[in-house]
Amino acid sequence: MTEARVRLASSRERLEAQKRELAEKERAISDTALKIQSRQADIEKGPR
Repeated sequence: MTEARVRLASSRERLEAQKRELAEKERAISDTALKIQSRQADIEKGPR
């Protein structure tokens, strides 16, 4: 039973680490999307 608990705890730790990595990637994607939108707006305004 203890070995199963150790494996479960280890799995939970890996899952939490994956969740953190996913959240970081989502933030990076969101930042990139905002930069793209900003550049598109600049392009649509045309030369200054």
